[in-house]
Amino acid sequence: LPICLACYAMYRAARLWLPSRAGAIAAGAFFGLSAMLTYQAWYHLNISYGEVFLPLTLEAAVRLRRGPTIGRGVILGVVLGASALVNQESAVMALILAALALVPWLLSSRALALTRLAALAAAGVAAAVVAGPQLAAMIEQARAGGNAAMAASLGYTSWVANLTSLFAP
Repeated sequence: LPICLACYAMYRAARLWLPSRAGAIAAGAFFGLSAMLTYQAWYHLNISYGEVFLPLTLEAAVRLRRGPTIGRGVILGVVLGASALVNQESAVMALILAALALVPWLLSSRALALTRLAALAAAGVAAAVVAGPQLAAMIEQARAGGNAAMAASLGYTSWVANLTSLFAP
């Protein structure tokens, strides 16, 4: 199921730029059926579901750029907040993707600056509300002293926690 969702999400994002439906279908297939996502779908379902939010974030950010409204800002915030609920690594990548898509747009012109800022504020509030339960759990765990076991004792630092594997997809 996550592979199908990833294919469809990338297809929708590609339709924003590609003139032909066949090109958008190919883009969706290349993304959703990539070896990395297929591997994650077999072994790490939370990561594969989290990767679905990357094209959803891109589509929401592009739609916000093309027509900055409060509603589109809320949609982007809901996508980012839901991403944080599913997989925090993918949420960081989705946040970086949204920033890369929106920062040039914010700096491009002073016209409509208040509308743009209002839409971004709505996105931030919506993301915080949707991701609130996960953020509260993370804050509570940090206050309680963090993880129960040392990361090095589980092999985490040698297998997963290096910078290149944290953001591999």
